Amino acid sequence: IKPGETTIIDITSGNAGIAWGMVAAVRGYKAIQVIPEPYSVERRALMMAMGVEVIVTSKESGIPGCISKYNEILSKYGGRGWSPNQLGYPVNHTAHYQRTGPEIWEQTGGKVDVVVAAYGTGGTISGVTKYLREMNPDLVCIVVEPMEQSPLNGDNDPAGHGIQGIGPPFVPENVDVSLIDEVIRCTTDDAIKTAHDLARLDGIACGISSGSNVWAACQVAKRPEMAGKRVVTFLPSAAERYFSTPLYKDLMEAAQNIKFAEIDKKYGQEGFNMRNLESIRESGTAFRPNFHVT
Repeated sequence: IKPGETTIIDITSGNAGIAWGMVAAVRGYKAIQVIPEPYSVERRALMMAMGVEVIVTSKESGIPGCISKYNEILSKYGGRGWSPNQLGYPVNHTAHYQRTGPEIWEQTGGKVDVVVAAYGTGGTISGVTKYLREMNPDLVCIVVEPMEQSPLNGDNDPAGHGIQGIGPPFVPENVDVSLIDEVIRCTTDDAIKTAHDLARLDGIACGISSGSNVWAACQVAKRPEMAGKRVVTFLPSAAERYFSTPLYKDLMEAAQNIKFAEIDKKYGQEGFNMRNLESIRESGTAFRPNFHVT
């Protein structure tokens, strides 16, 4: 691929597309990312801010429609287009095997008993589990899927679910099913409630899929046989990408409608030393050598 000539083309729920936008901006590539409705407007905007051309497919056309549009664009670009194919490219899980897995092992002091995580492309759960199981052959891998749509249970309900970023209506190539010990299903409501609790009780403002991971990890940790065990999970994205979604749409509307506070001038500005350049000079404060204002 060549800067200034190659266009990076892929399907995304937003997070990977944002990453490719960063790469394209820094390296001088063009980028086109196909994102299905209803993934959040914030993700689209972040990609667009970095110069990505964002193509949105309708909710009615589903993932098949998104894939069809991706194939159409890739075909039109021919040799001028290149696709990372995050759903099937083996480097996806290899990166997590080489990087994320060792990082977890190091930070936990070599004590990991269970990994609990949902999958989008499958790269994280497959790569991490493969590495950690080499370190601990007894490691348990538990995958999280939406209650409303669970392909590993043979449930591919086209109605979908509300946990953005996980649970596609098929099992991606990067999901190594031979590593999985169990599947836990999480409802959209439980994922959202857990994400709210993480923000309000723990100060961790995260997305909906993070809520599903933590909810499932907590269910596992409560089991009697898990006493003394260490359970690891992931929080893939921050709340800032979800203010147009059911996770925080009500808060966004409330924030936009906050009325300006009335100012009582009798309280003045005591306690704040509001300096300007002249007051700094008059006080004799020394500037750094060659300081100047342009």
